[in-house]
Amino acid sequence: FLPPIMENMATMEITAASRQAAPIRQSKTNIITSMAMNNVMVPTMSARLWASRVSVSAAAASSRPRMRPEALESKKPSGAFITWATPCLRMLAAVRKAGFKNLSMDLIYGLPGQTMQQWEDTLAAVIALAPEHVSCYGLKLEPGTPLYDRRDSERFPDDDAQADMYLYAVTVLAQNGYEQYEISNFAKPGFASRHNLKYWHMEEYAGFGPGAHSDFGGVRYAYVRDLDSYISGRLILSESESNATLTRDYEYVMLSLRTAEGIDRRYFETTYRQRFQPMEDLFVQYERTGLAARTENGWRLTPRGFLVSNSIIVALEEALAAQKIRREQALAQRDYRII
Repeated sequence: FLPPIMENMATMEITAASRQAAPIRQSKTNIITSMAMNNVMVPTMSARLWASRVSVSAAAASSRPRMRPEALESKKPSGAFITWATPCLRMLAAVRKAGFKNLSMDLIYGLPGQTMQQWEDTLAAVIALAPEHVSCYGLKLEPGTPLYDRRDSERFPDDDAQADMYLYAVTVLAQNGYEQYEISNFAKPGFASRHNLKYWHMEEYAGFGPGAHSDFGGVRYAYVRDLDSYISGRLILSESESNATLTRDYEYVMLSLRTAEGIDRRYFETTYRQRFQPMEDLFVQYERTGLAARTENGWRLTPRGFLVSNSIIVALEEALAAQKIRREQALAQRDYRII
């Protein structure tokens, strides 16, 4: 239901990650399925072409350009990796020269043949470039893509290796002044993405254009992916839901636990008129295994908890669903006590 990412770069391929939940494991797990709602950007544009496009003035462009170089590494047919630090420096210089003082870089781990040392070198190079914002996404193989077709002939880092890459990124970025404010996003103080946080905080947003999604005035809706109809003024909806049918309580649990601030116990109870206790019991269990931590107002997931966030969220939502069933059964028996 999140609005699709709109990109102007025609050679950028965008794939959405799977929403399948993975079973909770106490050590490491499949980081791909755990980060269910991430959008994985697979860069295909050369550094030279990208740099040549950064000629627009900062005043006429977005407030923060997002650089997606070829992950600072590119695989030759021989299987050897070469470093793209020099092209990245050129890109950064072009962006800074254009007047931008707020730069974001997107990185992908779990690439074919990628080793932990290469990932560490990539992060070291990015930190040296000093962007204000960094996103780290685990590669997700989507059917119909070239990488998916080559999945049997390529060697991909396994689940444990990807978990190690993620946890290393969290640690080294924190050591260099980047605050993790969401599962995959890190920023210098004051540079967290306000655009992204609107979705995680369930604020209203309006989308324009074919395929655009909106959540406005208590209604979530999307336009059909038909450019001709949109241009002609025929605004046809592909989907529409109101607050009467939306499960906002579940969405709040899911979205808030993507963030470092976590879930607010009192806000949940007063907004959605439900007891927090069923989830509290589960959070206590997750705390014992290092997957969750207490906050002043509730709970948040730890970096290890982020790795299995899908499974945790499913368990929490099942606890809430069971509570709703008990309440309905009690009401049917004219038992109006708070359950």
